[in-house]
Amino acid sequence: MPETILQKKGLPVNAVITEPEMLPERWAVGASGIEYYAVNPTANWNNDLSTDERQNNGLETYTCTNFWGLNSLEIQLIYKMKNGLLTQKAVDFLSGNNVAGISYLDENGKPNFSEKWAAILTGTIYGVGNYVYKTPELARTLGLIPEAMLPFGNPKTWEEFIDKKQLTQSMYDLGEEFKNIFLVEYENIPTAGKTTAQIRDEMNYHRRQAPLSVSIPICSGYATSDIVKACTKTPTHCVGETGFFNTYKTIYDSYSPFLKKLAPEYLMPSILKSVITEKGLFTPVQIAEAKRFALSTSKSHNNEVYLSRVEAHGEAYFIDNQGGITYKHQYPGQLMNHMLAETHKIIPISEKDWNTLKPAEIK
Repeated sequence: MPETILQKKGLPVNAVITEPEMLPERWAVGASGIEYYAVNPTANWNNDLSTDERQNNGLETYTCTNFWGLNSLEIQLIYKMKNGLLTQKAVDFLSGNNVAGISYLDENGKPNFSEKWAAILTGTIYGVGNYVYKTPELARTLGLIPEAMLPFGNPKTWEEFIDKKQLTQSMYDLGEEFKNIFLVEYENIPTAGKTTAQIRDEMNYHRRQAPLSVSIPICSGYATSDIVKACTKTPTHCVGETGFFNTYKTIYDSYSPFLKKLAPEYLMPSILKSVITEKGLFTPVQIAEAKRFALSTSKSHNNEVYLSRVEAHGEAYFIDNQGGITYKHQYPGQLMNHMLAETHKIIPISEKDWNTLKPAEIK
């Protein structure tokens, strides 16, 4: 079989499949199971972009869905690392304290995942591209590995680029460890039957949680730094929508210029949100619900502020006026002494109630 010579540099090629393969009743907003909360209240991710990377290093690879699918997760992790939203365990894992001993952080100190890993395992097709959801689905099921472990390189043929023999067991092992630390979820944001204003408002709302994957047409002036005007061409390219401003919206691309400005009315009929969270952490919604439960528990017991886990050796906790819960060893000896000195009544709680209260614990 003759080798497929990849195409030379140029404008983005048709490389995104926009027909929905996902079952809408499972993966649409409201049915996917993703818990919404605002991670980035500004809804502007342009200060935390990943390292600029080309999907075409002289030869076209049709990997726009893989590039943006990974860029979205990288950007979220960059923001969370900068704002202290990851545990030290997760940061250490990304920094190289993992089964492979390889850092996910690139020369700029930013998480950088392997696009070749994604392209091979999601089944990206030469001359066609891929479905937008396939890359976050890969992250969810097989995990991700660092760019340093399987570099994109400068392939000369498609067969060379997509050869699955490049994958090793150590890569799969690291992907599995990644999957044990991070949870990746995704959902479709339907646009059919909605006005431009409704779609804009929904995108602004969901972009507070994560930058958005969008399929777009390539309109005149696309490769410039000017605001690109809208057109009626068919969407053929996948990028990330990272911000919305008065006279334009921004996208992050795998073609130069990487950060582009598009007219507010620029067509984006297909929208996907991918969310990465650290496993084992409580969400802001869970914490708020636990604090409300703590305060209601206190109120139903004459505003007593001490709890005891009767099924856990009587471990004692203090409820503050915001609903936060502090374990007694935070203040050695003082909490128990205070309970005895003030003759407070201690509220006994079951382990079932403790599981509801646990997200409110201050550590």
